[in-house]
Amino acid sequence: MCPSSPEIPRPLEPVEVALAGLPASLDGLTVLHLTDFHTRRARRWHDRLVEAVSGLSVDLVVWTGDYIDSSGDERAAYRLMNRLIEANRPRLGAVGVYGNHDSVEMRRLFADLPIRWLTNDAWVCAGEPITVLGVNCTHSRSNEDMVRTLRAEPRDALEQPRLRMLLAHLPAWLPTAADAGIDLVFSGHTHGGQIRLPGRRCVYNGTDGWPLHMTTGLIRRGHTMGVVSRGLGEARREGLRLFCPRQALVVTLKRDADAAFAERTVCVERW
Repeated sequence: MCPSSPEIPRPLEPVEVALAGLPASLDGLTVLHLTDFHTRRARRWHDRLVEAVSGLSVDLVVWTGDYIDSSGDERAAYRLMNRLIEANRPRLGAVGVYGNHDSVEMRRLFADLPIRWLTNDAWVCAGEPITVLGVNCTHSRSNEDMVRTLRAEPRDALEQPRLRMLLAHLPAWLPTAADAGIDLVFSGHTHGGQIRLPGRRCVYNGTDGWPLHMTTGLIRRGHTMGVVSRGLGEARREGLRLFCPRQALVVTLKRDADAAFAERTVCVERW
């Protein structure tokens, strides 16, 4: 992970991710990853986040779900989303998926936002060798969802070297993504544990079957890299964060033909 930079204000955190198969033209591509707002009302950290992303130069913004905490919070989340969109205009656009807290009413309200929402769907970037896939958020992680997602990818897009990214609210999709040859997975959901013990030790991550030592950070399986953000908000039942600062990632992709290969799922770096 890159050291904190005075040009990158909190809660933004810079990180470099090395990928073996990254096309040379994408070396240095920047991605802003925003996730897990759990919006209920206006908060002071919302202002700090808007200020931090204002004018930030990135190529792509990816959103990975849980923009509200509960039904009834939709309007507050919509106002925050509009502020963030006005503050930052990525060069290639914005792509997102929904989380398990996001209601049908919220999805209806968000439909007019300038974000390409993916539900078992794919988006092919015009002018760059990038495909972004987005899988539906279900705790069962149904293989049918992933099959539909992969089928949505245009076959002709696979005829040239390209970056294949998956947006998945749940990080536990990583092994399946690796089996499918995805290069990079962006996830949230865990809140980094939200309430940790000193020393960044997680005691809970809300994800059945996902190891606590992989609650957040860079996770590798095969040549596939997973980016699991600590996110920005708090689930209502706790209502606070402890030893777990809010996080919005500014990811820079680097081409590295010698990037490591992991036979099993391993945590490369914990945040």
